[in-house]
Amino acid sequence: MSPGRRASTEGVVSRDLGAAKPSSVARPGRDGPETDTRRTTAASRRMTARRWASRACMVAVLGCALDVSAKARPKVQHVSAQGRVQRGGALVLGSSSVNGTWGRLLAKGIAREGYTVLQVGVASSGFSRPDYFDWSAYVRTLQLPRRTLMAVVYVGGNDAQALRLLPGELPKRRRRWLGFGHRAWPKLYARRVAAFAKALCRRGVRRVVFLPPVDVGKPRLQQRLRPVRRGLRRGARRVRCATLVNTAGDARVIRRARPRLRQPDRVHLTRAGAARVWRRVKRRVQSSARRAHRMHLVALKRARLAKRRAARLARKRAVAKRRRAARAKRRAAQRRARAARVRAQRRARRAKRARGRRPQHVKRRGTRKKVRRKAPR
Repeated sequence: MSPGRRASTEGVVSRDLGAAKPSSVARPGRDGPETDTRRTTAASRRMTARRWASRACMVAVLGCALDVSAKARPKVQHVSAQGRVQRGGALVLGSSSVNGTWGRLLAKGIAREGYTVLQVGVASSGFSRPDYFDWSAYVRTLQLPRRTLMAVVYVGGNDAQALRLLPGELPKRRRRWLGFGHRAWPKLYARRVAAFAKALCRRGVRRVVFLPPVDVGKPRLQQRLRPVRRGLRRGARRVRCATLVNTAGDARVIRRARPRLRQPDRVHLTRAGAARVWRRVKRRVQSSARRAHRMHLVALKRARLAKRRAARLARKRAVAKRRRAARAKRRAAQRRARAARVRAQRRARRAKRARGRRPQHVKRRGTRKKVRRKAPR
C-alpha cells in the first residue's frame, strides 16, 4: 500500500471513530496492513461497547421512571418510649435520611420525652412526585400508635424538581407537570404541605413539626433548595397545629469541618453532622413534644367539661320538658272542666224551656247576679 493511500485511510478511520486516540491509528512506514486492520477493529469494538453501555443505562433509567411505584416502599421502625412518664405516640416521617443516622437521632430524642415513636422513611420521596409516593394519601391510612400526639416531618431534599400534577389541582393547565421555575410552583407546593399537615391533624395529631432540608455541600443544589424551604414555611403557617424548625447553619463549615458533616454525596448527614443539627433543633423539637402533651391534656379537660355541661343541659331540658308536660296537662283539665260547665248550663236552659217556665238568669263565672229592687210605695 502506497504512503498516499495509507494517509487517506487514516483520515477515514479518524472521521469514523471520532474519539479514537492517535496512537490507535496506523502509522505509515512502521506498521503494516495487518497491524492497521487489527487496531481499527479493536477501536471499533471499544466504541460499540461504549454505545451499548450508554443505551443500557438509558433503558435502566427509563425503566425506573416507568415503574417507580414498585420501589416506593416505606421502611417502618419502632422506638420504645424512655422515662417514667408515658405520654403517647409520635411519628418521624420523611425521606431516606429518616432511615439513617439523622432519623434514629430524632426518634431517640423524642422517645426521651416519653413517646413511643413510629419511624417511617421512604427513599427519594417528597411532595413533588405523588405518582412515586403520595404522603398525604399514606398518612390517611397509616396505622398510628395509640394516642399519637406529635409528628416530625423531614422532607424537601428531593423536591427541587417539577411537580407532578394531581387531578383537579390546576384545572386550566392541560399538562401533567409544572416546571420547577414556574411562578405557580411555590404556591402549589405550599398547598401540598398544608394538605399533608391537615391530614395528620384530622387524625388526632396535636403538633406537626416540619424540618426543612439541611445545608448541603453542593452549591447548585443548595440554591435550588431555597424555594423548597420557603414552600415548607408557607405551608406550615397555613395550618394551626403545624410549625417549622429551621435546620440551616452549616453552609459555611461543611467543607472544612472535621470530622466531616456530610457523607461523600455531600447531601446526607454523617453521625457528626446529625449530632450538630440535633443540638441546634433539640430545644424546639422537645418543647413541641411537651406542648403537644399539654395540648392533649387541655383537650381532655375541655372534653370533660363539655361532657359535664352537656349532661347538665340535658337535665335542665328534661326538667323543663316535665314542667311543660304538667302545665299542658293542667290546661287540658281546665279546658275539659270549662266545657263540662258550659254543657251543663245549656242542658239546664233547655229543660226550663221544656217546662214552659221563663228561664231565670244564669249566673256566669266571674260575674255578679243582678238583683232588682222594688220601688217604694
